[in-house]
This record gives sequence, C-alpha cells and structure tokens, in this order.
Amino acid sequence: MSMARRNIAAALALIAFSVWYALLAHALPVRSLPNTPGPSFFPLLIIACVFALSLALLLKGLLGLRGDRERPAEPTTWRQPLLALAGFAVYLAVLPYAGFIVASVAFFAALMWLYGARHRELTAIAALGVPIALYLLFRYGFQIVLPRGPLAF
Repeated sequence: MSMARRNIAAALALIAFSVWYALLAHALPVRSLPNTPGPSFFPLLIIACVFALSLALLLKGLLGLRGDRERPAEPTTWRQPLLALAGFAVYLAVLPYAGFIVASVAFFAALMWLYGARHRELTAIAALGVPIALYLLFRYGFQIVLPRGPLAF
C-alpha cells in the first residue's frame, strides 16, 4: 500500500473519530457560571485541532495519489516509535522534578533529533520556543499551572 493511501486511510479514521468525540463532548452539561468555559471547552478545542490536522493529512494523501502511483511505501521499523515511547516515559518521570519547560526542551530536542532534524540552530530554536509558548499559553491564556520546577517564572 502506498504512503498516500495510508495517509488517506488514517485521515478518514481520525476524521470519523473527531466527529464521534465532538458529539460526546458537546453532550457534556453546561455550566451556569457566567464567563467561564464549560466542561466541553477543552475537549472541543483539542478535537477541533485533531480534525483540522486530519483534513490536512487527507489533502496530503489526495495530492500524493497523483505523484506516488509507482512508488511503494517505505517499510516501517519499530525502532523509532519505541525510542520515542521510551523517551516519553522518561519525560513523564522527570517532569515533576525538572518542571515543564526544562523537561520539555530536552524532550522536544530529543524527538526532533530522533526523527531526522539535523539543523542545530533550528532545532534549538524550536526546542526552546515550543515549550515556552505552550507554557505561556497554558499559564496565562488558560490559567492552568503546569509543573514549575527549578526554572519557574
């Protein structure tokens, strides 16, 4: 099966899951407190992002069907996913002690290196920028406190 067909199959499965999950989240009870997000706010926000990314994957798969007719998909190996899963387990173990920013910078950098990013400057910028942006979004945008660790601000 070609990679384009795999992308289309995965996108369709994720779109179906997104619709199902959004229906479940929409059925959650509504809060009566004014100016506060209800219990369905975060599930709907997350599933909207999953839905949008699934549509992008579907588009990529459909566009890939034209140019990928002759070339078969590359064989999959279990090394990268297992290393990523082990890294995630280490990340979860270190998170309460090191804090979100420190643990996430190391985790993002390790994942980017594992999946082929070799440009040092871009990897460093992304590994620093993404966790800091997420921390600021959750801390000040959503007012959710993430594990602080020794380098809290």
